Amino acid sequence: MTHISIDAHDMVGVKAVEMAVVPASVPQVPVAPAQWYALALRHVGPRAELAEGASSWLRHRLDQDCFKYPFVRTPTTSEPLSS
Repeated sequence: MTHISIDAHDMVGVKAVEMAVVPASVPQVPVAPAQWYALALRHVGPRAELAEGASSWLRHRLDQDCFKYPFVRTPTTSEPLSS
């Protein structure tokens, strides 16, 4: 399972594959393999971040518990993997 978040935004799930969805504002969304969601974004950060041309980071965190082997680990960093 993975977890998706966007800096300074909450997400409201509005649709999912073959699942009933009760809209709720959450800071991150867990995503199972082969699952997709339709999300509405709501800005929760400072107003200055809403300026034209402003950007936010889309973050992805892989749940480490899904690996059974100790040598399979992904780096846990907030830095971009490439520039």
